[in-house]
Amino acid sequence: MTRRSRLNWLALAAVLAGLTATARRTMDGARAEPRALGEAQQGTPCQGDGACARNGSALGTIGAPVVTLNEAAACRDSAYLCRGLEWKDGTARAFRWNEATRVIRIRVPLPAGDRGAAREMQQAAMRGVRAWDGHPFAILVESRDRGTPTDFTVDWMKNPPENQLGLTSTRWTQEGGRATLEVTSFRLALASPSSQGPLMARQIELTAAHEMGHALGLPHSDEPRDVMYPTNTAVTLSARDYKAMEALYRLPNGVGIWRGSKP
Repeated sequence: MTRRSRLNWLALAAVLAGLTATARRTMDGARAEPRALGEAQQGTPCQGDGACARNGSALGTIGAPVVTLNEAAACRDSAYLCRGLEWKDGTARAFRWNEATRVIRIRVPLPAGDRGAAREMQQAAMRGVRAWDGHPFAILVESRDRGTPTDFTVDWMKNPPENQLGLTSTRWTQEGGRATLEVTSFRLALASPSSQGPLMARQIELTAAHEMGHALGLPHSDEPRDVMYPTNTAVTLSARDYKAMEALYRLPNGVGIWRGSKP
């Protein structure tokens, strides 16, 4: 490796250490026109001990990727996956769950309030999360604490920040040779940030599906018909959503992707 190549990789490592952990979903149907809200920012990489600051910032650096691929090879037949990644100086990284994962266990508790309405919201969120069942892992969703460990629990936001209907935070960890994506926060709104009125069950379902896509590692889409598009224009998961997920899990975990001439 030339001295210039080493300097380029050191610069890439410094950039990646600053990646943010928050992926945001906004789907407010209170207005007639779709609302273009919130940026999606992929999971923050963390070192072997998984230590992250409370705001999601990485502590330390993950270093250069072990595997690197040219954009043409990595992004072939990948729908919107590569376009949605965080690109900096012609390079990007793709982070996902470990391929040895067999099932993802998620708890969706009953939100506070009228029991009938709360039950409807809970079921809507469970349907949204289950939309990704089998893509690529089995997803087991429970409605109450059964005393068994879960990978993460959905938190309900009574007063969502700004115009957010969903907010997911993740971190990418490497420990003992095993690399995986960990969900540190998965929150869904109960009310419209603009009108303060309760959200319809369909809105909650689509928001949950969008946030689950982020939890699995997907970035935002660039087409309104996709659930991973950053506004509330989709009606269901699209073929492109599934194709992007398949493409993500074909790639090596934490792969570095480069454009143009190799760094």
